[in-house]
Amino acid sequence: MKIIGEKKERTPLECLLAQEKLISELERLRPFKKKKGIILKFKTYKELDDFNLRRAIDYVEAR
Repeated sequence: MKIIGEKKERTPLECLLAQEKLISELERLRPFKKKKGIILKFKTYKELDDFNLRRAIDYVEAR
């Protein structure tokens, strides 16, 4: 294994600044927003089944 240079020790503030710089560069390269997931909660399995059935019907009708 060949080692070139040494890893710089960073303070937490420097790490935060580097992270913000990387995130801003990522947003510049990928202008569209990333989809965020949602959590659905149902009180009963019947409500879950009704939701899945409605989703399937909407998907088929949209075609």
